[in-house]
Amino acid sequence: MCCKVRGFTLNYKNSKKINFERMVSLVRNMDREEKIAINNPCKITRDVKRRKVINKEETKMYKIVYEKRVIQEDLTTLPYGY
Repeated sequence: MCCKVRGFTLNYKNSKKINFERMVSLVRNMDREEKIAINNPCKITRDVKRRKVINKEETKMYKIVYEKRVIQEDLTTLPYGY
């Protein structure tokens, strides 16, 4: 099964931390405080002032956000006010 996550590079190492089963467990637990840390030790970025390409360590946090819809018992969602 293919799982895509917006804003994260899903290489082999990251796909072991963020996968479909892990996302389903986050939704079923309804825990807004649980986060998954993804560390990328060699993120290639630009230094605009010096016009150079540099390697930087990057850490991103993944968490469940569901503020625009209401989650039902069977995990379907409805818009607010419906």
